[in-house]
Amino acid sequence: MRNEFGGHNQPLGSTEEPSTPRLDIPASSSTTAEGIWHEARDLYLYGVAAALRGKRATADRLLRASLALEPRNHQAWLWLAGIVLSPGESLQCLERALELSPGNPHVLKGIAWAKQRLESQQNVADEASLSFPQGRQ
Repeated sequence: MRNEFGGHNQPLGSTEEPSTPRLDIPASSSTTAEGIWHEARDLYLYGVAAALRGKRATADRLLRASLALEPRNHQAWLWLAGIVLSPGESLQCLERALELSPGNPHVLKGIAWAKQRLESQQNVADEASLSFPQGRQ
């Protein structure tokens, strides 16, 4: 069975449940550019896996750790935008992804989604302020 990254989680023909990747990635002592790149990639892949399983806090932590090592990964910014709770923060992440990958259709679609979230949040805030008339106590 193929996983979301195109690899195999288990041997073909196996009926065993696929193993869950470790999400408690230890800090690395890698100092070479290649080592840092590999660590950033691994953190990114584990972050995506956590997001797909609905583990938002873990995904957030792993994606941010990946971006600390490789801030030019537009895909990590895109995934982070999808899991943060704040529509404003989502938009900031997506704007960074757009800087790194101009015209990317996934990023452009994400920006439209984030702007819609911001507008909905503003509408809810506006309705709430109308529900409580000024000057009454």
